[in-house]
Amino acid sequence: MINDLARRGRSHRTIKKYIRDKGSAFLPEAQFRFMNDEGKQFPGLKIKDTRTKQYVDLSKFGSQQEFARFIESSTDYLILEDSGWELNLPFKNKRELMTSIQLLLRKSGKYLYDREGNIIKETTKEKRRRRPWPDAYVLPVLLLGEKALRYAHELPEFIPATKISLEENNNEISFIIHKKLEFLRALRQYESLKKLGFKETVCLANKPFIVYYVDKERKV
Repeated sequence: MINDLARRGRSHRTIKKYIRDKGSAFLPEAQFRFMNDEGKQFPGLKIKDTRTKQYVDLSKFGSQQEFARFIESSTDYLILEDSGWELNLPFKNKRELMTSIQLLLRKSGKYLYDREGNIIKETTKEKRRRRPWPDAYVLPVLLLGEKALRYAHELPEFIPATKISLEENNNEISFIIHKKLEFLRALRQYESLKKLGFKETVCLANKPFIVYYVDKERKV
């Protein structure tokens, strides 16, 4: 990833300066991979059984197919925890913004989805030609700030969304919401979040991320 960005004019040192570690928790999906192409389990990936409060032993799964079957049969009570990174990359001008956006979208699976976020069926040859970064999913690509929002009409792959976040001592708790924003605002508990300092920030987010991870209806 760093090399791809560097080839588009950003230095390795600059890119690394804007990368920070980030943990996440979310409902697992059957297509989520727990091992890489070499069969090694991803470090930092954990799945908790909310009934027992214990973590699932991922070493018992010998293949991605076994893992997927387990997830499909157990989604009502599993929480996936993962440690990864976040890249907060500023831009100087429109050209720099658009160049970075196209790279991030392409390498995180842009060409596997249409502009509405629906999966496109491709031939094996097309998949090889458009291969994303190794083990990449639909990376959340968020555009924040008035300058980025100014170009919304030129970014058909993005949709307006809202980031809810709390920042303290250089740490952040945040989540993205779209269709359920008004429902969230109507909850009594949301007032408690606001009193704690959580704030709303309008942003643009890539459509596949919104479709598959934010707006998707799930059993809970």
